[in-house]
Amino acid sequence: MLSKAQNFNLYQKPIDQFLAVKIQKITVQGNKTTNEDCKGSMFHIRRVKNRSMEPTLTNNVLILTKTFKFPYRSQIVTFRNPINCADTLIKRVIAIKHDRLKIREGSIYLNEESLKEPYIQGLPRTMGIEERFDWTLEDDSVIVLSDNRLSGNLDSRVLGSIKYAHILEEFIIKLWPIKFRNP
Repeated sequence: MLSKAQNFNLYQKPIDQFLAVKIQKITVQGNKTTNEDCKGSMFHIRRVKNRSMEPTLTNNVLILTKTFKFPYRSQIVTFRNPINCADTLIKRVIAIKHDRLKIREGSIYLNEESLKEPYIQGLPRTMGIEERFDWTLEDDSVIVLSDNRLSGNLDSRVLGSIKYAHILEEFIIKLWPIKFRNP
């Protein structure tokens, strides 16, 4: 058992000795990160430097992410670009294992039903000029799409399905800028 003096000395140690969480600043520029030293961390602060996820995540917003565990629909994730592994992209999971996703004439169908996407707030669901897509997912992959689909961003329409092994983090919350609601 610790004496009062020893117990008091515990509080004199630097705070990082008590935290089990390592927080780092990792900047996302375009669709790329400038720091890959995040493998052992649980939480990460990222700056989004593109418009691919608007209106959900605007340019220059700071976000908090955590290490990826498992995918679910509508989840926002960061992942390694399967074409260029040095790049990190941020997109929304649209379909998970065993789902069937179709894009036909500008509409998205998930398991034969029209996909409801309240997060795009009136933006087009697809560009409407895409070829026909038809995916049936394997156990270890997801389909990801940008929220802003007009800007020609890299997502599953170009990259195909994304393996779980490429997914790094999942979005938790916007940190900055802070928007307050009027009472």
